[in-house]
Amino acid sequence: PLAKARQRAWMEVASELFSKQYQMIVSKEPSGFETAKQELQAGLDRVATALNTEEPFFNGHQFALVDVAFAPLFVRLGILEQVFNLNLQINPRLRTWSRALLAKDSVKNSMVANFEEVFMMFVKKSEGYLVNNL
Repeated sequence: PLAKARQRAWMEVASELFSKQYQMIVSKEPSGFETAKQELQAGLDRVATALNTEEPFFNGHQFALVDVAFAPLFVRLGILEQVFNLNLQINPRLRTWSRALLAKDSVKNSMVANFEEVFMMFVKKSEGYLVNNL
């Protein structure tokens, strides 16, 4: 019961971070963008402290719902980092976990083939500070 409760709590954190990422994309003002980016960074740092240093997934070797909750965040974050060079400081353990998630066939197959293109169309149409100033 405690392990499941812990997973649910971290799944809620994933939802909060996904919201921060969205705010970062759509914020029209530099202050809103920077606030969302800083809050996203702080949240990622917090998640990194909860990760096991030896295991590929959040709960060890078993892929679980908490991993599923974070996968969309990491997919989009990877695209944003590549296109906009956000300069987020990603903890090495968090980056390892992200790569393990994104390497899973189930995660890859959960997206349409042209997901990056579709996502970037959304980002550009948002006309936020991110698109117009970075």
